Amino acid sequence: MVATGLAFIIGWLLFSLVELGCMLSKPWGLAGEAPLGDLLVLVASVGGLAALAMMPMLGALLGSGKLERALLARGRHRLATLLLRLLLPSLLFLVLVMIATISVRKPGVTPIVLVGLGAGASVAAALVLQRLQEGRISLWLMLIIGSGAVLSGVLLQILNNEYYLRLFHSAHFSVSIMAIVSIIYGIHFLLSTLRVPDRLAKRMAISGAVAAVACIAISLLFLPSSNLAKYIITEKSAGSYRFLTALLLATDFDGDGYSALLVGADCDGLDRGVSPDVGTISGNCLVRRYLPHRKSEAEVAKEVAALLSMVMSAGHGASGEGLGARPPHRQGAKSPNILLISADALRADRVGHLGYGRETTPNLDALAANCVVMEQFYVHSSATRPSMLSWVMMQHPDLAVQSASKKSTIGSNALSMLEQAGYSVNLVMWMDDIMLPLRRSGVGSWTLAKDNKSAIDSVIELVDREDDKKFVWAHMRGVHHPYGGVEGQSSFGATVSDKYDDSVVAFDAELGRLLKHMEQSGMIDDYLIIVTSDHGEELGDHGSGFHGQTLYSESIHVPMVLCMPGVAQQRISALTRAIDLFPTLLDYSGIAVSDDKFEGRSWLPFIGGGATMPEMPHFSQLLPGSTNSRIAVRFDGCSLLYDLKHGSYELYNYAVDPGEKRNLASFENAECGFDRLAAFAAWFLTRTDNWSEHAGATSR
Repeated sequence: MVATGLAFIIGWLLFSLVELGCMLSKPWGLAGEAPLGDLLVLVASVGGLAALAMMPMLGALLGSGKLERALLARGRHRLATLLLRLLLPSLLFLVLVMIATISVRKPGVTPIVLVGLGAGASVAAALVLQRLQEGRISLWLMLIIGSGAVLSGVLLQILNNEYYLRLFHSAHFSVSIMAIVSIIYGIHFLLSTLRVPDRLAKRMAISGAVAAVACIAISLLFLPSSNLAKYIITEKSAGSYRFLTALLLATDFDGDGYSALLVGADCDGLDRGVSPDVGTISGNCLVRRYLPHRKSEAEVAKEVAALLSMVMSAGHGASGEGLGARPPHRQGAKSPNILLISADALRADRVGHLGYGRETTPNLDALAANCVVMEQFYVHSSATRPSMLSWVMMQHPDLAVQSASKKSTIGSNALSMLEQAGYSVNLVMWMDDIMLPLRRSGVGSWTLAKDNKSAIDSVIELVDREDDKKFVWAHMRGVHHPYGGVEGQSSFGATVSDKYDDSVVAFDAELGRLLKHMEQSGMIDDYLIIVTSDHGEELGDHGSGFHGQTLYSESIHVPMVLCMPGVAQQRISALTRAIDLFPTLLDYSGIAVSDDKFEGRSWLPFIGGGATMPEMPHFSQLLPGSTNSRIAVRFDGCSLLYDLKHGSYELYNYAVDPGEKRNLASFENAECGFDRLAAFAAWFLTRTDNWSEHAGATSR
């Protein structure tokens, strides 16, 4: 028993050091600047989480040892001994990994394979131990086996962290458990080759146990209040984050999807009506917590209202039209043909006219030279479906998804308005389930084109038709992974980034083919042309390989080229929103948008020498219920990324740090203040509630 306990303590220390080293080796933005107190909480919390994860295994193994002795006390039977030593560790591993798989609620093939591998490894380890005890394996071989097992466990966890957010989420916990088992078995083998005095082993085991309990206590007491420690664990680790996920799911006592313990963001763990994503002012945790000093709902509401009023009065002039005030409808405006090209997963910083050094987009750049370019155009989600629904429904993703899911509201969208105004609405999509609710509603004509070439072929066929008023939208495969150019195209290199750029070149070539056809046919001046993207691509900039996982700039900052007949070239540097795209198209086409439920507003008054484009707060979301439920707010060169599930946040000055690498959240006098951005986030999450009524409570 003492040897088993000592193996666990050494294994716990080694695993914790590996996990901590992996976290701190990543570019998390505060290297050398982190407050000492936060770093101490981080170190203790990593150890505490590892200890909590290993306790069930320790208890099971110690219990199995007692069971084995109790059974063998009734009579020594060699077969019974062998079966117990083979089956108990294997069954334990099977149970642990199955619990890990179920706990993250995303079962898949990878965890099942890991279960099989882990069970096989446990059987082999138990068999080797049995033969060692029978004197059939040399100590040198045991030394090699033990060292190999420890090294394998360490490398396994390093790889687990390096490929964090690139594997199935359910795999990470399983891999971590495999790493722990491998390390502990290896240390157990090594200890069996050494003659460690029982008294020394006992003292070491007790000291380690005290340290583990202390780490657990520090985690429970200080981790909830350390934003930096929460951020690093939840954003930069595989094992620790998965341990936390299981703990948070187990402590969601009110069933609202959030826990109030450790890094859980629930501010009332026993009230289902109070959570981070609830839409009421009284029940939303961010409204309750966003200020350093607690204030009443009325005071919070009044401060939010004052901030919004200040922003919009600065943007719209002395008339004070209010948040997102809709510009006047253009009477008698012409109705042009409209061509919208959206490339899947095209980042803004890989486009030539937005400053990229490589010649990736010569055709798009040539088009942009004569059109309106939105330099700071941001979409509202890094996932395709919520992002594109927010365009068409002219609402942010949370409301857009709700509206698209209801028969009573799905008909009120930009595509239906175009159709009702006499447009032939034609959509070419590279996936058949994009905007599926709209497709099922019967609006428009839909065509499936799975590659860029077939998409452009379909668009050429559509623009060549003799329809009076055409709306053609091609959402092309663009640069969606897997990356790479087309046959015969020269390559930038072999890295993932190089292959991504090859994909950009291939997309641009097809775009050029379409533009050349339209120009040669004499129709290009008859179209309002838009080229943009549904979201960006992460490419490992913050740990993730693709999209839909984060809300950093590389995920939601995309190109926007807007070519309007009769409007001169213009570059707009103000922060602009994707929900304003279709209101602008409708406004330019003379179609009135009068429903107050739409959150988008037309850009038309600010294009072509009009008023200066106002900068409104930009909101983006990974919707509640997703793996990474979070919200981001951008305004005045600063960005706040708030994790709804864990209550941690990141703060960046993206005006001087466009890659969002230096997290300012731990600095009291940072150039970007938390309170103002958090006030916007609090308003956004509860914007369907009656803020004016709450704000007025202060005067009653």
